[in-house]
Amino acid sequence: MSLETSLDRFWYEITLNQLWNIHHTQPAREMSYNTSMYLDLIKFKEKSTVSSIAEEIGVSKSAVTLKVNELVKQNLVRRVQSIEDRRIQYLEVADDINAEYLAYDMPINTALKRIKEKYSEDKIATFCEILDEFSECLSERPEEVLK
Repeated sequence: MSLETSLDRFWYEITLNQLWNIHHTQPAREMSYNTSMYLDLIKFKEKSTVSSIAEEIGVSKSAVTLKVNELVKQNLVRRVQSIEDRRIQYLEVADDINAEYLAYDMPINTALKRIKEKYSEDKIATFCEILDEFSECLSERPEEVLK
């Protein structure tokens, strides 16, 4: 199997898993894909703020504020005031949503366990380097899109 085919299959399975979870798990069943993506942004990046999300996805701070206010109202996200700077409010996924991530992440955790059992530390380190390269490339936003 080629690198391109393997990556396409991986991306397809990730997308399928996300959509399956949205339609079959609580409380994901009641949320939109857009909401799910915002929750992922908040869950997987420490010290998320409205401003940092707006900057990362290239939309207005007011648009992100509206979405975050909706998530807070639905008890999916909470704001936590910074200890260092009381003007800053960090965003965190609510505790019961964190519990949902355990079920949501089960296929990933199963894959991690299998990989750790099957492959040497050197091969895993190489795989991590490859994933980091993908992450780096994905983080580079094309300038022509941002104009």
